[in-house]
This record gives sequence, C-alpha cells and structure tokens, in this order.
Amino acid sequence: VVFQLRNNKGQVVYGMDSYTARVSPNIDAEGNFAIRFDFTCDLQEGHYSLAVRLEDRSDPMANLLLEKAINVMVIEVVRNERSFIGAVDLHGTCKAV
Repeated sequence: VVFQLRNNKGQVVYGMDSYTARVSPNIDAEGNFAIRFDFTCDLQEGHYSLAVRLEDRSDPMANLLLEKAINVMVIEVVRNERSFIGAVDLHGTCKAV
C-alpha cells in the first residue's frame, strides 16, 4: 500500500509505503486488510490531496499496480502559524556553531 500527499499541481510532497516500511498486512478470510500510516506534517497554505495505490511487490524486479485512487481526501491549509520555506516543514533547526 502506497500513499502520496500531492500539492495542487499534482506533485508529490510526501509519500510512504508499507513495503519499504517492512509492514505486511494481516489479510482476513475475505481478503480484507487495514494499514495505518502515522506522520506529522506541517504544510504551507494551499490545497493538497491524498492518493492511494495498491501494488503487488511479490516479484522484487517489478511493481504491479493493482488499484489507484486519486483525491481520496482533499485538504485546504488556510493558515499556518509556523514560518518556513517550502511546501513541507521538516522541523529543522538552525544553530550557530
């Protein structure tokens, strides 16, 4: 399972997948499963959307796309209290050394 957070131009600003996180879903008798991704992300003002993909990675040489859903959720950030440059706040710090 892959999810991508995209800006209003469709560019991926953040993504994560269960394969590289080494998480295998528990599939029930009907073939259903659930995956939860947790993350903290401060965004600049603007419109964002969530895309989700289901891939078969049983062959390490190929990714087979099984299903893709775009605009699963649409987010509008209207105001952000923190000031940063770019689309995503990585919570970086700056110190004199």
